[in-house]
Amino acid sequence: MQPSPPKKGYTAKDSVQFEGVGKRLDKNIAKLNKAPIKKVGGMEFSSGLDVDIMPTMRKQMDSMVRNPYYPTYKAREQAKKAKTGGMKSTKPASAKPMTKAKSKSMPVKKSTAKSTK
Repeated sequence: MQPSPPKKGYTAKDSVQFEGVGKRLDKNIAKLNKAPIKKVGGMEFSSGLDVDIMPTMRKQMDSMVRNPYYPTYKAREQAKKAKTGGMKSTKPASAKPMTKAKSKSMPVKKSTAKSTK
């Protein structure tokens, strides 16, 4: 069995290219989100955008995923999420600490039968 070729690591040029494409993709996403929506025949379309914005965005995403830096970027982002605890709640923490609720037993119903003496 022949040895497998060494895995190509990323270079500084790859990481710079990845970040640049990511910034351009973010700008295109912002344009898409800000564009007014026009309804035509029951379907909704974003109006006022370049005709080729969607194919451009697909190419940018494909470029980012194929970049040798992508696995490292993904691992770093996952490590950040794990370190910070994932998504944060937007609600402020309550001032009162949570305690265990005491379990209440069902009240015993008093017998209403009259005793005969």
